[in-house]
Amino acid sequence: MEARIVDYIARKEIKELGLFLDTVDLQEIKKLVINILKDDSKFYNENVTGCFAIVCALFKALAIDDIKSEKNALEDRNGKRGTIIHEIVRWLIEKGCDTSSFFDKVISDLVGICVNEIAVGTTDSPVMIGVFVEITTCIIHAIQRGNSLHGKLFSFLPTLLSAFDSCNEVVTFPSGQNTTGHSMSGQDYKNYVLNKLCNTKWHANNVLSLAGEFRDITMSNEQLNFAVEKIMSHFDAMDINGVPPLIYQMLLLSRKGQKRLILQGITEFFNRLDDEINCNQDDDTNEYKNNNSVDKLSFSQLSHMEGTVIIHICFAITQDQELGNEFIKYMKSGKTSSLKSFSIACLLSIARIHRFEDQALDFLKTSILTVFKDMEKLEKTKWITKVDISGIISSLPLIDLFQNIIRKTSFGWDQVTQSLVQLGIILMDLAVPSDTTRSKKGMSTTTSMVKDLGTKILLEMFKIHDMVRAEILDQIQSRIISKSSSVEYFLGLLELIVKETPEFIYNYIARIKGTLEYLTFLSVTTADNLLKAIQPLLYTNQSLRDGLMVILRKGLFTKELEGRQIALIGYLRLLKMQAIHNREICPMSQMSSDVILSDNRTALSFEIIGNLRKCFSQQPQLRLSLYEGLLELMDIHQCDNPIFPIIFDILYSHFQKFFELRSSLYATFHIENCIETSNGEPHILEPLPYLLACLSKSIATFNKTIEGNEGNSKFNGAQLEESKMKLKTLIEQLIHSDMSEFMIYPNADFRMSSKEGSRNNMCASILLGMYEAAIEHTFLASEHTSQSSEIILRLFKRYTALFEVLKEKSANARGRKTVTSITENSILSFKCITELCKFTLQDIDDTEIDATNSVLRADAGFVKYITAVAHNKISQIMSNFNPEDEKTFGYCTSLAQVFMNEFIKSNKASVATRQDNNSKKDRGKSVFTIAIESLASLIQAVSFCWPDKLIDFLALSYPPELANEVIPNDLNGWLDLYIREFEQLFIISLSERIPHIKEALGLFQTITLLSSHFTDSIDTSESHGHLEQLVTWLRALCKERVIEDTILAKNIISLLIKLEKDMPDFETSAEIAHDMLSVLGDINGNADGNEVNPNFVIVNPRTSGIICNILIGSTENMYEEIEWFLTRMKLICSVKDKDLNCEKVNMTDVEQIICSRLTTIINTMIYMEQTSLQDSSSEQLIKCLQKTYKVMIALIKYKIAEGGEILKHFIDLIELTGLKLTENLYSLLLAFGSKPEINRIQLGKKRKPKTKPTTQKARIARESKIIPDLIFLLEQYERYLIQLTKKSKVDLTQYIKRATNRDFKIKTDLMDENDKNSKPTSQEEVEEVEGEDNNEEVVLRSRQTKRRRS
Repeated sequence: MEARIVDYIARKEIKELGLFLDTVDLQEIKKLVINILKDDSKFYNENVTGCFAIVCALFKALAIDDIKSEKNALEDRNGKRGTIIHEIVRWLIEKGCDTSSFFDKVISDLVGICVNEIAVGTTDSPVMIGVFVEITTCIIHAIQRGNSLHGKLFSFLPTLLSAFDSCNEVVTFPSGQNTTGHSMSGQDYKNYVLNKLCNTKWHANNVLSLAGEFRDITMSNEQLNFAVEKIMSHFDAMDINGVPPLIYQMLLLSRKGQKRLILQGITEFFNRLDDEINCNQDDDTNEYKNNNSVDKLSFSQLSHMEGTVIIHICFAITQDQELGNEFIKYMKSGKTSSLKSFSIACLLSIARIHRFEDQALDFLKTSILTVFKDMEKLEKTKWITKVDISGIISSLPLIDLFQNIIRKTSFGWDQVTQSLVQLGIILMDLAVPSDTTRSKKGMSTTTSMVKDLGTKILLEMFKIHDMVRAEILDQIQSRIISKSSSVEYFLGLLELIVKETPEFIYNYIARIKGTLEYLTFLSVTTADNLLKAIQPLLYTNQSLRDGLMVILRKGLFTKELEGRQIALIGYLRLLKMQAIHNREICPMSQMSSDVILSDNRTALSFEIIGNLRKCFSQQPQLRLSLYEGLLELMDIHQCDNPIFPIIFDILYSHFQKFFELRSSLYATFHIENCIETSNGEPHILEPLPYLLACLSKSIATFNKTIEGNEGNSKFNGAQLEESKMKLKTLIEQLIHSDMSEFMIYPNADFRMSSKEGSRNNMCASILLGMYEAAIEHTFLASEHTSQSSEIILRLFKRYTALFEVLKEKSANARGRKTVTSITENSILSFKCITELCKFTLQDIDDTEIDATNSVLRADAGFVKYITAVAHNKISQIMSNFNPEDEKTFGYCTSLAQVFMNEFIKSNKASVATRQDNNSKKDRGKSVFTIAIESLASLIQAVSFCWPDKLIDFLALSYPPELANEVIPNDLNGWLDLYIREFEQLFIISLSERIPHIKEALGLFQTITLLSSHFTDSIDTSESHGHLEQLVTWLRALCKERVIEDTILAKNIISLLIKLEKDMPDFETSAEIAHDMLSVLGDINGNADGNEVNPNFVIVNPRTSGIICNILIGSTENMYEEIEWFLTRMKLICSVKDKDLNCEKVNMTDVEQIICSRLTTIINTMIYMEQTSLQDSSSEQLIKCLQKTYKVMIALIKYKIAEGGEILKHFIDLIELTGLKLTENLYSLLLAFGSKPEINRIQLGKKRKPKTKPTTQKARIARESKIIPDLIFLLEQYERYLIQLTKKSKVDLTQYIKRATNRDFKIKTDLMDENDKNSKPTSQEEVEEVEGEDNNEEVVLRSRQTKRRRS
């Protein structure tokens, strides 16, 4: 038979073949098909005798029907066609998974022709339908057996199911051995097959093929959802190389629907893999073993697999933009909880598609801001951190997430690179520089954290990827040239790039040169920061250095003052660079052969000094900057530096223009030469005090240079000795000469409004500076003797006399005093102040030295002066500090040692701490107060500038004699030690016969500052916790000390409430509120404040007003914290519902803590409602009550959404709010509305009210807004409480008290009308109007409310 069939095929007699097949038995055809399939020589034969040719001929022959045959004959042909297909399917199942390429080609052709036969086959034929059912059943059974099958086998399913879907006949199941067949419609059978298919366990090798076939199957939305979930359930079982193709098939399947489900499944799968591999991986060599796969997954393999998937997702989104919209919606629905490494990477990749760029980056920007704001909020509210036991709010490490993404960009995530750089730039621009807002270590603001993240992203990307380096540098250059508000942050980034990646930045020197061309057009600060950032490059690259020298030389001769100042700054920075090159810029010295050699360094310094000579003939502002720069330069000098003799020579020759030596004992300087008149206005031509200070410094430096080069003839000391002699003569002249000898007369005009007065003011300020420069020179240039101390003291007396004249006579155009502080414009250096304080104030065991410093120590005015100057200098540290400046840190430590030894150690007022009794005009702060403020400023400055050295600062500053046997070894221990010392001093200050309030206030502010640096949180289980001890002391202070100073009381109560609010039990606010009620009386005036004994005696009639404002303000803050946390509780519930490892989240405990806090706060509000307050405080209280009901509404909404059980603590809170708070609210509103009438009755005709009609009108207008808003919130509270009652089946409405006076109306029209009718025409009428009520009526209308509650 086979030979005849082949013969028919060879002769192309298909019709005759069909007639022949009609005579052949079905079993013969089955044997024929089996034979040609199993015979490899025939299966792979491509001739007419091959398998594919025979099968094609059989299908064509059996399909030809030119004559009208009987129905049985047609069914017979259909049965034979179906048998051929069935046998091919059976053979393919038996064959299994053959992966040879030639086999795949042949079987693809065979399956294709079979599928085509099924598609063209009639569904009206019972025989064909029966065959289709058998084929489908055969395939399903093969899948159920769990064997690996050839992927082409599943190509039959879409066509078969489509045939069933269009079949109207009844489908009959094939009967088994013990069962009979069942019948159902074609569509029902299709649904049955799909359900059977999705409920069957699939072999891992079959998943990809099956997923691809679902695209061609028509399914309902529910069936598609079932199929998608079935496919996603096999993710874990897939091979590493099989996951990306499977996901690609799912993305294609998403065109049919279920886009959100598919995207969610993909992202959650990879996010989970990232979390697991991060937990189990210490480095790249560690591997993570998947639970359901025998393959081991390394970090590199996972990253490359994720990279391929991200490419598939982006490609799918370009083909189907709805998929991109759905992904954006999915990310937004999860808010910050959806921020995972893979999800962020997908967003960054999608951002490269123009349509989704803004949406993706805006969402990331907003989410990052939200996360950082939450982190800042949690830093301020410690109690939330304890309540958030699930860690959902506080466990999003953005820095680590982006660090992981950056790391993966080197492992297959290339498509993320550009968008990641773009995001970093956006974050840098978003964090616009502002004033210093970092208050203490660990308390960074949101913008600071955003800036740090943007800087880290760009820096790490610059290190890793060469393709983005040019773009990052271009963005930095763009911000510099455009003078962007974020230029400071970008210059900080450039500085980090230059320091950490010198080997990469060298390839972009040309770009930096191009940026330097704009140097003189920038602001002074930006230019200085730019030069600071590229300073290591200037040291190592001669070409860049030479280019900068040319730019600076041009800038020194520009017309604009800023350009000249920038050139001066550049020259000074180059000089400093030469002085410190061995200490700071050594790492890059091995990178280039252009490193400055010793001879070249000297030549460059000489060239710079030569250019700086020109500054002495330019503007005085430029010379002032030059003097300040030279002073700083000489602080970092080296003894063998040859430029310092030249600097001395330049300064000395310039100083002689203003100095005149008339004899060996008499010398003077010409102040009039330092002032010039331009356009009729006087101006300072030469800052002579700074010149003298700079010359004094250069003399000392030059002297050390000569001492270090003894025997070297190149240094001539004759000129140095001459300058010393002249300065000594000048100082003698300053001591012995009255101010009149310098053309400054006490009775002269010093008013700034006149030209003569302005000129005299300038002359006096120059002379004041000369006195200070002389003091510094005398103290630092010679040994400390009694004679030098006398000279300093006499100079100070001259200084004080001139200052008193200037303070008394100086005034601006409006007649106000322009000089108020003796330390406002002090030119004393920080080093001089530190040494002077140390010499004057510190106790010294040496009798000879003690006799020397006692001269200065005995003068209370001088002691106060140097202490005040020190305080002023400390305040300037944070404005321009260098974290690497060890000298300034040493000066801060020395000053703190002096203040602690002098003012803290003795615990009593010494000679130095007393006010100068002879100076009766001095009513300012005492020396002790200034010292305490200085110490607080030192702590604040060190914590800001050198946060890591705060513990060292405290340890070095503390007097050893005061230390106990156990020395603290941590920051908290030292802070507690300091606080205890200040507590003792605080009590001593208040225990005096006349309490020293100013000193006590300074001490308490220092305690507050120290307490803010505690690093541990409050824990009630630790009975000896540092903060708990402080709270205990504060409570005892408030109960035992009667303090009537409002400012001090405000500080004490504020700190107490601030510290206690993070404790589980914070009852102080309620107790203080109760005492307020006792002192001020209730709103009906029934209590007498003189007859009560409040628990906290700090609450008294003098302090009650400020304490009331503190209570209301702190209560509002606590309401805001609780409301913020309630919004996050919904997120915790949603995570709990998703079962994402949050089984331990006990929302009952969280809810109980919230209710407990609200109970305490509401008790405080109840007492405040009953208290008779001032009008302004009453208005604040009403606004606070609005927040009360807002928070209660938020809590009830949460309970409605959460659907949990209504427990007793919640019921108690509702009862307290509904019965007590609301009941007292109505009494408060009645009393508040009738206050104007009460005041009028009490005042009568004895005195006129202070409130003017316009003020009363404004008050009524405010009331017309705040009271209706409060009533509306009360109605909303009751509305949602009714809803919760219906849902929970717990009657909570029983705690709602029906009010008889719910609505209020202020008749402002009557007020306007009366105001028009009562316009005064004379002064008498005005007084009469002010004395009467002005006929303004506030009508409080109450009506019975008979509302039905639905």
